[in-house]
Amino acid sequence: MTVLERPTPEPPAAAHPDPWRSLVAVVLAALAAGFSIGLSTPLIALALEQRGWSATVNGANAAMPAIAIVLLGRHIPAVAARFGAIRAMVGGILVSAAFLALFPVLDSIVLWFVLRFGQGLGIALAWIVSETWINRIATERTRGRMVAVYAMLWSGGIALGPQLLRLTGTEGATPFVLSALILAAGAVPLLLARRLAPSLDGQETVGAAHLGQLWRLAPIALLASFVGGFAEVGAFSLFPLWAVNVGLGSGGAVAMLSVFSIGGLLMQFPIGWLADRFDRERLLVACGAVAFAGPALLPFVLGQPLMMWPLLFMAGCGVMGFYTLGLTVLGQRFPPEQLAAGNVIFVAAYMIGGIAGPVAGGAALDVWMPHGFPMMLAALFLGFVLFGLATVRRG
Repeated sequence: MTVLERPTPEPPAAAHPDPWRSLVAVVLAALAAGFSIGLSTPLIALALEQRGWSATVNGANAAMPAIAIVLLGRHIPAVAARFGAIRAMVGGILVSAAFLALFPVLDSIVLWFVLRFGQGLGIALAWIVSETWINRIATERTRGRMVAVYAMLWSGGIALGPQLLRLTGTEGATPFVLSALILAAGAVPLLLARRLAPSLDGQETVGAAHLGQLWRLAPIALLASFVGGFAEVGAFSLFPLWAVNVGLGSGGAVAMLSVFSIGGLLMQFPIGWLADRFDRERLLVACGAVAFAGPALLPFVLGQPLMMWPLLFMAGCGVMGFYTLGLTVLGQRFPPEQLAAGNVIFVAAYMIGGIAGPVAGGAALDVWMPHGFPMMLAALFLGFVLFGLATVRRG
């Protein structure tokens, strides 16, 4: 038995009549949602800047979707149980699209905060239900690959979204309406697959007991979500500053983020394939070790492209593997009738990490310029690895 081999087989999940066709509907909706998020996020930020609002106001506005999930996300499982997976997801998509279309109409900073909150809540409903859907239809033989395909399409859509701004520009209503239409198009494959949606009966409002249960059953999954959000959002926010301060310039900063993103996207399916063949919690520890190598060694390989770019590629692979493997472990360990509740906590942990990452990373850069942020990431990943080793051994 290899060190990563799963020691005992998991009991098979109840068979879904057509899991891969069902998956196609979800991932097409995820692609549209990711595309819309990738387009609208920089669009709103640039629109606020053009209107003369400060970076503080811009950052606070960007945090509204995360605040919506933390404040109201606990009710999403009950909504999904009441209306079903299809109506919940389609409703969330259409609500979010409607809020997006209203941005150019309601030219008020206060209303833009309200719109961003509502847009985030609608996306959260579709996000959480879609991940619950995938974990409900997956078996232990396919869970890793199914989650990986979903994560790859979602992340790929977000990565491609900003490219449309080159065609539409940021002025006027056109880019907002286009983003809303792309998002609304994600409802079409869901409606076509309405007979393939799993039942979400039995899901309930999230409480402290669910958090305790998730920590007891899959602590490494919960920590992986937080660390993934912390590192991913922090990297996209602060690696460009690090690149400029070490002399790579703006072109080097863009190249860094591109290599980092490509590493994460290209390795999603291989990670999912491994997750269906080996112990997933040990793979999470391995992802932490791979992620650690990037920021820990980057300051020492500046000016050595043959070492720097592979390290960034590996770091992207490790960081984006946290979410995929964490979600897979969640589906494996959490009771099916409570998956939506577990997913709310999992997503909230990611969003909290995404808020904390840029704040803590910025402070680390202020304390130690330019290497404070990569060294803080390295310490975070090392802590995750040590926690994972202790958890896996105890389990």
